[in-house]
Amino acid sequence: MKILILGTSGRLGNSLYHALNTNNRVFHTGLKKRKIDFNKLKKLEKLIIATKPEIIINCVSKSNIDYCEKFKKKSNLINVGIIKKIVNIKKNFNMKFKLVHFSTDHMYDISNKKNKENSKNKINNHYTKQKIESEKIAIDNDAIVFRINFFGFSNSKYQTFTDWLFTKFKKGEKLTLFNDVHFNPISLRTLSKIISKLIKNKSFFLTKGIYNLGSKNCITKKNFAIKFLSKQNFEYSSVNVNSVCKVKRSKYMQMNVNKFERKFNFKMPYVEKEIMKEKQLYEKN
Repeated sequence: MKILILGTSGRLGNSLYHALNTNNRVFHTGLKKRKIDFNKLKKLEKLIIATKPEIIINCVSKSNIDYCEKFKKKSNLINVGIIKKIVNIKKNFNMKFKLVHFSTDHMYDISNKKNKENSKNKINNHYTKQKIESEKIAIDNDAIVFRINFFGFSNSKYQTFTDWLFTKFKKGEKLTLFNDVHFNPISLRTLSKIISKLIKNKSFFLTKGIYNLGSKNCITKKNFAIKFLSKQNFEYSSVNVNSVCKVKRSKYMQMNVNKFERKFNFKMPYVEKEIMKEKQLYEKN
């Protein structure tokens, strides 16, 4: 299988590259440092035409919510502009690749309810607005979109939530934890293994639409950190997310993953098990 992963210098793209490169011919855009300016159409065209991929996995994203709010035009070029370029290249050169696009859980914000893919969107910030727009472009062009939230040991220069927790803990710094943010993330390793299994199935190429991809149950970010750093002595304070953040954020991002489980015959793991597995990996490194 010929696969082109865009954004391999980032956390998700880097993890996917190492997971998929074993049994496939995988092209990347730089593992340590980005080697292509995605905003330059001709360079992206040249890359896609030269590699002739069967699958393009778009992991390029500007996910810093504060940055997206402050620099709306710049972040829009990344979060919306790149997916536009990909689908236009596909149309203009009559290419047949399957497009996989990753989105976010930030459009969910309903308390005491696991959000389904057709739940009403809540746009709290510009980042969320951009991701919803990018989803629409992708879906209109028969792509498959995964709404995700991930954590885990990262080989890239960018930190995940657990990278941040572990670094802070090792330095002996006090942690500020959100006690009102609910989510159901999965580890980068699990996410990469799932994608690796999916692309082996021929029906995957016929699949399109939006799928929530996360753990079976949810947890608060505060309790996540406590479980991840369990049996360790660390100091922390609890705060509400929108009392300290300049830009409004979602608090109830828990996703219902039943649609994904039914469609792909997967049994998603519980978040506590994911945390413990990842904790062991950090302890070894």
